[in-house]
Parts: sequence; C-alpha cells; structure tokens
Amino acid sequence: MTQSKEHIRAFIAHETWLLNTQAWDEWTALFSPAGAYWMPLTPAQDSPKNHVSLMYEAAALRAARIARLKKSDGLSVETMPRSVRHVSSLIIDSISENEWHARAAVMMAEYARGEVNTFHGTVQWHLQASGSGLVIELKRVDLINAEGALSDILTYI
Repeated sequence: MTQSKEHIRAFIAHETWLLNTQAWDEWTALFSPAGAYWMPLTPAQDSPKNHVSLMYEAAALRAARIARLKKSDGLSVETMPRSVRHVSSLIIDSISENEWHARAAVMMAEYARGEVNTFHGTVQWHLQASGSGLVIELKRVDLINAEGALSDILTYI
C-alpha cells in the first residue's frame, strides 16, 4: 500500500497527540506486534541489544509501563505526570513501497512532583504498511544530553 507523505505526517501528528493526551492504549496500538520503543544511552549506539540503553521496550514492557501510568497509585508520585511534546523539522524518506523512515526534532515538557522538566532531542520512526494503515516498527529517541545527568523520565517522549 502506497502512503503519501501527508498521510505519514498525519500519522506522526496523531501519535504525538495520543502521547500528549495520555491515550496510552491507543498509542501502544500504533506499534506492530514486534515494534519497539528505544532510547539509546549514546547517539552512536547502533543496537539496543548490545549496549546499555536508557530505555528499550518491546510490547510486554510497554504494556507493564502503561499499566503503571494508568494507575496513579502505581507510580511513586502523588499526581500523574502531565506532559506535552512538540515535534518539528519532520523529514520523511521512503525505504520501499511499504516502509518509511521519518525523523524530527522533539521537545517534551513533563510536569511531575511539582516540577517541570524538559527533554530535547531527535526522534526516528521506522514505519510499515499494515492492513489499511501504518504501524511503528521502531521509535528511537536520542536525547541531546543522554550521557549527562537526567531527571526521571516518567512518560514516553
């Protein structure tokens, strides 16, 4: 199935909106069954399995984190964290008729424990056609200060 760049932009905007509104079940449904969310420790990392990462979550780990996010007393915070993401400078490359790579700059502000923390970096999506839409095979988030001191990252970027 051939997708237009506008359809892919809309998919990424929808994914960002789901994260911003904490629609966790709908967000995780965007991933393929084998899809993963990855936040490397260093920008040069080429594999989540051969190096330590800040986060690497396939379906089972995403489901466990989302269950904690949906249950406010499951986190060690008094109130659920709130966050907003801004995605910009989106570039979309076609890999094949059914596969795309998109990349963008991302900023997230997260409010938790009475503080606002901000995270900056880049994000990459590896997308595939599935049925009548798209699915995420891999979402990679590279924070600009991943090797430095970080506050807790309680939600997905």
